[in-house]
Amino acid sequence: MNNKQLRTNLFLAGTLCLLSLSVAHADSPGEVSSPGTYYGGSASSHAPIGVVGEHMHKKGEYMFSYRFSHMHMEGNRIGNNRVSPTQIATTVPNPFAGPPTLRVVPTKMTMQMHMFGGMYAPTDWVTLMAMASYVEKNMDHTTFAGGGWPSCTWKFYNK
Repeated sequence: MNNKQLRTNLFLAGTLCLLSLSVAHADSPGEVSSPGTYYGGSASSHAPIGVVGEHMHKKGEYMFSYRFSHMHMEGNRIGNNRVSPTQIATTVPNPFAGPPTLRVVPTKMTMQMHMFGGMYAPTDWVTLMAMASYVEKNMDHTTFAGGGWPSCTWKFYNK
């Protein structure tokens, strides 16, 4: 990871931490502050697990979380139709500058993400939240030679 990517990732992480700062009215446990809003202590008073930062903690409370995600993709499609790397290299126009068709075609990709989170309430009306993730991506490509030689290929694996 180069310095620019590191700075960008740190900036995004800091922005997310600041945006995750939750401020709300401190209600006593079990009090209904408005119709349909309940600030109780049970898990049923929270949104589903996929909704991050939707609840407040009382002063001194903390919570840690861990989430794992895995994704695997293989092959290429145009619409609902499967297409081979050779078809892509010989028929799909290149939307970028360079050769008229694509020369590097992805064939397979896997991704694993580990996400760690923590929440802490220094007061009844502020809950701080921080999240960090570790992502590992692998992508396999087929590279075609230019100049009308689509049968000349190299395969490489990017990790």
